Amino acid sequence: MFLQALFVVLHVLMAAAWFGLTLRLGAQTRLLLKLDHDAATTVAENLDRGIREIGIFLLLAFVFGLGAFVTGGPANYGPNIHTGMLLVLIMLALHYLGLRPQWRAMRHALQEDRTDAAALAQRKISMFTGIGHLLWVTVFILMFWHRLTAGM
Repeated sequence: MFLQALFVVLHVLMAAAWFGLTLRLGAQTRLLLKLDHDAATTVAENLDRGIREIGIFLLLAFVFGLGAFVTGGPANYGPNIHTGMLLVLIMLALHYLGLRPQWRAMRHALQEDRTDAAALAQRKISMFTGIGHLLWVTVFILMFWHRLTAGM
């Protein structure tokens, strides 16, 4: 029981960290388009770390959620939790197959001063971040669905 509770707390903390780090990602990438080359390079280096951390927090949120799922017994969780875990897997795929490649494309375009390509990649980064937030809110609702509907 203690281990399950620990996994749940760590899962929630990692999910909150992911959400917090991604809130300003779209604005930060738009800022890159307005900065001169030297300033943009400095901000981009910071964003490199941030995007790497976003992936780590998302992966850890899944791992700790899976840990809570396994230690609590999968039969004890309803279909809402199963669906939430599937959506987190989709978020992982969006991050590693969508957001990160677009970030690399934007970074490469900025280094070569191709502002049109950088702007296109920035819009895609914002799109993937928005989809991730929509999925995150959906997962959040699913995780608490049994508590929301218990009084009905």
